[in-house]
Amino acid sequence: MDQEQPTGTTIAAGLTAVAASSLAIPKVRKKAKKKVPQLSKVLKRADNPSDLKDEAEVEVKDELTSKMQEKFQDSLQSMVHSKAKSMEKKAQEGLLQVRSKLATIKEAGEEFQSELKSSNSRKLVPGANDIKGVSSIKSSTNIKSSTNIKGPQHIKHHS
Repeated sequence: MDQEQPTGTTIAAGLTAVAASSLAIPKVRKKAKKKVPQLSKVLKRADNPSDLKDEAEVEVKDELTSKMQEKFQDSLQSMVHSKAKSMEKKAQEGLLQVRSKLATIKEAGEEFQSELKSSNSRKLVPGANDIKGVSSIKSSTNIKSSTNIKGPQHIKHHS
């Protein structure tokens, strides 16, 4: 058995009807408290039946105010939640763009390093062309003889 909570207008109508009847009878009060839980607050605050209507209006206003606050908070929370999701999506997109840019920078850096290594390795390690052959070794004919040695006549004097 599924019963709905009474709304503010239902409470006001019920309280007005109860105020019109005789609330002085304890049995009536007890049954009314069970049917409408908000009525117990009103009955505690009302000293006599004439105050009952005023207290009922106050209770209805309080009930409506709390319901409106709950609805406002729910709508505000849903709005904040949707904004947070959109901001999260934008942040993810930004991070993915940064990630792709960093990947291209990393690839360019790796290519640059491999070029440097390949150019340095050629200069530091001699190849087969750099090794001297038999023809580049001096023979006994390439050695200076005594006729090729400069003598005292080749010395310049300052005169």
